[in-house]
Order: sequence, then structure tokens, then C-alpha cells
Amino acid sequence: MLDMKTAMFSYFITNVAITLIIMPMWWQNRNQINGLTLMFINFAIQPVGILLILLRDIIPNFWSMTVSNTLIISGLLFFYMGLECFVKKQTSQFHNYLFMILFLGLMTYFTINQPNLSIRNILISIAVIFLSIQCSYLMLYRVDVMLKPVTQNMGIVFLFFVFLSLFRITTLFKPHFLIDYHFFNSPLLQVLFVFAYQLLNFALLFKVILMINRRLFLEIAEQKNTLRVILDTPYDAILLLDKNYTIIDCNKETGRRFNTTRENIIGKNSTDVLPHHVYQTRKKFFDEVFKSGQFCQFEDIRDGRWIDQHVYPVFNKYGVVTKIVVIGRDITDLKNAENALKQSEKKYRQLVEHLNEGVWMIDKDAYTIYANSRIAEILGYTVEEMQGKHLFSFMDEKGIEIAKMNIERRQQGITEQHDFEFRRKDGSLIYTTLETSPIIDDNGNYCGALAAVMDITERKKMEKELLKHQIQLMQSSKMASLGEIATGLAHEINQPLTYISGFIQSLDRDIKKNCLNIDIVKDKLKNSYHQVNRIVDIIQHLRTFGRSDFGSVHHVNIETVLNNTLLLMKERIRLSNINLILNIEAQLQTLLGNATRLEQVFINLFQNSIEAIRKGNRTAEIRVDIYTSQDDQAVIITFADNGIGIEKSNLEKIFEPFFTTKEVGKGTGLGLSIVYGIIKEHHGSITCHSKINEGTTFRITLPIMEKTRETV
Repeated sequence: MLDMKTAMFSYFITNVAITLIIMPMWWQNRNQINGLTLMFINFAIQPVGILLILLRDIIPNFWSMTVSNTLIISGLLFFYMGLECFVKKQTSQFHNYLFMILFLGLMTYFTINQPNLSIRNILISIAVIFLSIQCSYLMLYRVDVMLKPVTQNMGIVFLFFVFLSLFRITTLFKPHFLIDYHFFNSPLLQVLFVFAYQLLNFALLFKVILMINRRLFLEIAEQKNTLRVILDTPYDAILLLDKNYTIIDCNKETGRRFNTTRENIIGKNSTDVLPHHVYQTRKKFFDEVFKSGQFCQFEDIRDGRWIDQHVYPVFNKYGVVTKIVVIGRDITDLKNAENALKQSEKKYRQLVEHLNEGVWMIDKDAYTIYANSRIAEILGYTVEEMQGKHLFSFMDEKGIEIAKMNIERRQQGITEQHDFEFRRKDGSLIYTTLETSPIIDDNGNYCGALAAVMDITERKKMEKELLKHQIQLMQSSKMASLGEIATGLAHEINQPLTYISGFIQSLDRDIKKNCLNIDIVKDKLKNSYHQVNRIVDIIQHLRTFGRSDFGSVHHVNIETVLNNTLLLMKERIRLSNINLILNIEAQLQTLLGNATRLEQVFINLFQNSIEAIRKGNRTAEIRVDIYTSQDDQAVIITFADNGIGIEKSNLEKIFEPFFTTKEVGKGTGLGLSIVYGIIKEHHGSITCHSKINEGTTFRITLPIMEKTRETV
């Protein structure tokens, strides 16, 4: 007759067999299938727990009853955790850990403190129910829809575990409707429960194996579909060839390139689908791959199309190449684009190399990465000598400081044109003008600068020479102006001299008569001293005006400039019977400029007005108005006369050099052009409004700004 010990021994043998059956599958797929190791732990722990139960007469009860059953239930928990990993639905196991602690405590209590076999069996059944319900719910409901066909049978097995354990608990409580049945009260029933659990473990093993195999099958099918999608790329023709170059498999693109389907190509030899010369060319490379076992890449042409071939060896388990994979990509468009790019590069390189301008490119650290032949010629180097040299190698210390500031501006994304002085290889200086722009990468980072460089050394020399002649011309114009105002100046100086001469004659007469009046003499001496100072002021200002002073810039008060001008012009205006009207705004703002040059502007304008009025036959009048603009950014000066005016056809020409309406020999035509140049140098503007027989008005605008200092 079967007893519990025999049943448990049978249970032990069964679980050992199950462990041995599942072990090879676990070892083979442990890294491929998530959770398989945790499920294997369950099968490995079960025999250990049962063995401890079998040794209960040898080892203490705590080990044979408490630890053994705890191991069995822990195995079921590991199995549940493995199932969660398998279906990728991991959750927190905190509640299960608490349950295991409670289970261990109760089992210990009813084993050592209050031994009770029925309660221990009830606790074991409750634990099985608790974990089996979680496993069944996971397999039947929580799992993704695509995996349900794989997992639902496993969920049903765990439902049987639940029903069997409930039935066992029912028999252990001995309800009144089962008391009269001897079978439900006999030890045989518990033995049968053990065998029932064995059967369910076998069913569990079978479902695990089936579930894993079906999962592997689905994954293989998915990988195969994925591989087919990859192989069927519209860009590459992919073939699998054996040693006889028979096509074992290929993708759809291969069929398309041969104007057929892949099914019609598979099984054919390469000689049947390729032109003979193409086959012979490729066979050399294929043979080398079979021989060496090394990857090979080459390009060839078939039917006028460029094909980039990649050949990979396929090894058997003995390391012998038995097949090759050939991947061919049509690169005809790429080749055409490369050729077009090469032609374009050649064309633009020739264009750049033959430019009259130097082209210079530096990297983010200011090292030369490109220089055309023209820039090398400008600096006296060869192109090879310039490559890799730092930008600062081509300039002096002053230039380096300026270049550092310019590089900072390039780093800020600023494009600009500016002049720069480089040092040639022979040490001489060369003047250039540069059009520079930053080079920015796709992320907006500064990675260098590009400059177009033009040699302006000769232009600079010409400008200096031109400036020299311009200064001479302006000085001549000033001298001519002094000549024209000489009569007025003579009158201006003659008046104080006449007064002084009369005073001296009167003093001499009074001395001879011995009738000097000291008070009268003191008063006349004071007036004479004032007249002398008047002459000194005129002469001193004549010297200042006649001096060549074109470089000094300082704060200028326009009213002072006008007063100094009138020292030279007022008497001439008076002698011409012209009424001078001055309207000057009080507390005018000063501006930066050259007082002498502005005075030359005023003299020229006064002289033009005097000439225009002389030709008229009316009450002569010159009016000068000086005031600040409404926005306080400029000083406005107007010179208006009521002379004969300027013809409309001449208004556009009056500021042109050498244009004059005077008779030959009576005018150079430089006066107003010099006026225009001086005003422009002060960043100002001058306009003219005139009507025949009504008069002319010149309007000058001079800005009140620091920028004026840069040019004047």
C-alpha cells in the first residue's frame, strides 16, 4: 500500500527528472529568453525542498518542515517572477516578499512552538493558491494580445493548481458533509494529492517547453520577416552563392535588376544571368573570398551601370567558407555626381586660381588652410609656403593687435570690408583691402574665415600723391582768397594806423608848444593801444589762415569761426556796400573739426555772394543764420544773398572741380568744389537753392558726433 514517504520519494524523483529535462533548454536559451533562469530556479529548488522533507527523521524539524516548504513556495515565487520577465510585465514584488516572511513565521510557529500538521498543510495550500492566482492572471489577462496564444495554456495549468489546493484545504477542514466518507478521512487522500501535484508539475514542464518553443518559433518568424524586409531593400541587390556560384537565395531587388522575379533566379548559376566578361571579372574576387575567408569590396560595370560590390564569407561550424553573400549597390548616380563635382571643383578652382584677387582661408585657430596663387604672389610666398602658417606670421606687432580684434568680429558672425597692412616675405609692407566673412558650420559654430584680398599699394601711393596735390591746391586757393580780400584788409589796417599817426602828430605838436594834457594823452594812448591790438589780431589771423593746417582736429565753435572769418572779410563787405545780417543762436553746441578749413568754407561763400551782388543792381544784402537742428544732432548754417542767382542748368555742376561762370582768367572753378570736399570730410552736407535775379542760399549741415574725428 502507498504511504506518504513513498509518495514523497516519488515526488522527489519526478522533480529531479523534470529539472534534468529542463536544464539543456535553459542552458541553450538562457541568454536569449528573458526570465528562463528564474523559471529554472523553481525546478531546481523543488527537489531540494522535497529531499529535506524525506530527511525529517534525520535532520531537525525546522529544516525538514519549515525550510523545506519555504523553499518549495519560494521556487513558485521565482517562477512567477520569471513569467513576468518572459512577457515583459515586471512589477514590484514587495507584497510577495511580505507574504513569504509571514509564511516563514507561521510555519516556524506551527512547527516548533505549536506543532500542527493540518495547519501547516493549509498554509502550504494557501501559499500555492496565492502565487498560482497571480501566475494565472498574468498568463491569461496581463499578457499582450500577441503572446496570449503562447501563454494561455500555462494560465489554465495554474488554475488547476488553485482548484487542487482549494480542494485540499476543504478536506483538511473536514466539513460535516465529508465526515461520513471514510475516503476523505484516510491518509491515502493526502498521498493522492501529492501524486496530483506531480502530474501538474509534469503539465507545467510540458507547457513551459511548449511556451518556450512557440516563443522561439515566433521570434524566428519575426526575425525572418525582418530579415526579408531588410533584404528587400530597394537600394541593394543581395545574393547568397555556393562554391559553384549557384544562386541559393536573393532579394527582390536582384530580380528587378535582371528584369525578372527572385523565384526565377534562385537555383540558377551566375553564368546564366551575367554576361561572360562580367562573370569572369567577379569570379576572380569571389574565388579570393572563398580562398582567404576575408571580406572583399570592388566596383565594376554591368549594362552601363556602376555597381559597388561587397562580398562576405559564410563559414560552417568547422570554419570553412561554404557560401558567400554578395551585396551590390548601384552607384551610377553617385559616380555621375562625383564626376560632375570633380568637374565643378576643377572649374571653380581654375576660376579662383586665376582671379585678380587673392583668396585666403583660415581655420578657427587662424592657421592657413587655403591660399590661391594670387594671394601668395601678393605676399611674396609660394602657395606651399603659406599652407599651415599662422595668420600673424604675415604682419607686424601693430597688425597683430588689429587682427585679433578682427578675428573676434568674425567669431561674432560679422562680415565686413576693411584695409590692412601686411608684411611681405622680404619684409616690405604692402597695403591691401579685404572683404572678410566668417565660416560657420551646421551647428552655428565658428570654424574659420574667408577673405578676398586686393593689393592697393599703388592706389595708396596715388592717394597720398593726390592728397599732397589737393593740399597744395587748397593752399593755393587760400592764397588766392587772401589776394582777393587784400584791399579790404588794407582798409581794415589803414584805419587804426591813421588814428595812431594822428595821435603821434598831435602829441608832437603839444610837446613843442609845451601844452601837454596828461589825462588826454592817457586816454589817446589807451585808444592807440586798442588799435594796435586790432592790427595784431588781423595779422595774427592772417598768419593762422595762411598756414597749412590740415591735420588738427579739436572742438570748434561755429560762431567763433564766423567771427574769425569776419576779421578778414568784414571790411571788404562794407566797402562793397553790402548789408550784413547775422542771426546766431545763443550757446551753440561745439563740434569736432578743423577751424581753419571751415573758415575757408565761409570765406569762399562770402566771396561768391559779393561777386554775385556786384553784378546786381539792388540793395545788397548777405544774411547768415546759424542754429541747432530740431533733433540736436547737427548745426545748420545758411548763407543767403540777394544777388543775380544761378541758372537752373548750372545748379547741378557748381560743386564740380573747375566749373565756373566767371570770365576766363578770373576764376579757377575750385572754390565750391573745395567747400564741398571740406563739408564732406566733416560728415556734413551742403545744398544750394537759387533763382535768377532773386538770390542764392547755401545750406550747410554739420553733425555733432564723435565720428567726425575719424576722417577730418
